Amino acid sequence: MKNKANSNPPLKKGLLVNIEGIDGAGKSLLIEKLLEHFAKKRLNVVFCKDPDNQKIGPKILSILGQFKDEITEEAKFLLLAAGRMQTCQKVVIPALNKNSLVIAHRLTDSALAYQGYGQKVNKQMIKDVSKWVLEGIVPDITFYIKIDLKTARARMSNNTTSLVSFEKKNDLFWINVIKGFDEICKDRKNVICLDGHLKPQEVFEQAVTILEKHIIELTK
Repeated sequence: MKNKANSNPPLKKGLLVNIEGIDGAGKSLLIEKLLEHFAKKRLNVVFCKDPDNQKIGPKILSILGQFKDEITEEAKFLLLAAGRMQTCQKVVIPALNKNSLVIAHRLTDSALAYQGYGQKVNKQMIKDVSKWVLEGIVPDITFYIKIDLKTARARMSNNTTSLVSFEKKNDLFWINVIKGFDEICKDRKNVICLDGHLKPQEVFEQAVTILEKHIIELTK
């Protein structure tokens, strides 16, 4: 017999939580802790990572890696957007329709910050395509883990799996990406800013406290 002592009541509505921030901010560790926490609570949790949840994602990353010096920045954005749309249609929307908690490792905010602000791809084009890709879905909560470039750089040096090798970019690129995230997240009611300089456990405790409150409201 299953132990239901730590079980949460089922959600009455899907909840989409997006984790954003530059490389080295601590997104993966926070997500790992959140998934472990809610698994113990026996809540139906679905994880998606931009853009490699589906079979198409790794192939897109392989193409970007193989032809990185030949593909234009606009084409790179569209390829990544294709993977993001596949994940949205095959993972996110079905999970939300089943009233699941969906935790996303990046969504369209990263596209705008990295490729709009960082790579100078047309921002309005990115916004328009991103809205189409997500089919109008807006995350219920976006956790933006904010961190300074020096600290992030130190962490990036130990990371060999960063998306499309952005970690090799110069400091000006990263300064623009951080500026992008700051502008994107400013004054948005669904964005919660977390201090990436804190210990991972402290970041997790802040995030899970906020999430638990939303989950309680969705189980009433």
